[in-house]
Amino acid sequence: MPMCKEFLFANCTRSQCKFFHEFMLCPRQCVYNTCKYFHLNHDLLEDLVFNRRPFNENLQNEVNRIAYIYFGMLRPADKIQYCMGFLTGGRCSQATCFKCFQKTDYPACNSCGKVLTRGITQRLSCGHMFCDDCITVLPIKVDALLLYQCIVCDQYGLTHPVY
Repeated sequence: MPMCKEFLFANCTRSQCKFFHEFMLCPRQCVYNTCKYFHLNHDLLEDLVFNRRPFNENLQNEVNRIAYIYFGMLRPADKIQYCMGFLTGGRCSQATCFKCFQKTDYPACNSCGKVLTRGITQRLSCGHMFCDDCITVLPIKVDALLLYQCIVCDQYGLTHPVY
């Protein structure tokens, strides 16, 4: 029986939960990337249980892997209740977090969530918009022209300044 995903995100409200409310090590050799258990030695597990921050790189990578798996299992309607940054040590990506991202009436960068204003806005051919800072770090492809890959729809296109 796997760990309780609500426990991992510190939000279990069930009075009789059928899942485990503890961090569990993998009981067998398994496919690493899809396993719902921690692949840690006992020292790293102790650091996790006692929340000794900052985590070392191996522990942080394992916590990020588990958060990604459990967060990915949630239905889209349920994702608004949880912040993946809570489990990963407060490293919330506000642009993709349904709970922390503050919705505005203004257009926002599809990468960092910054409100887009005149002079800092670029639109790709697909229609998605990015700030000048984020457009420079998008993957590119040179095919007679410099084409940027959109991180939302994976299409390549030219940039167009939005005035």
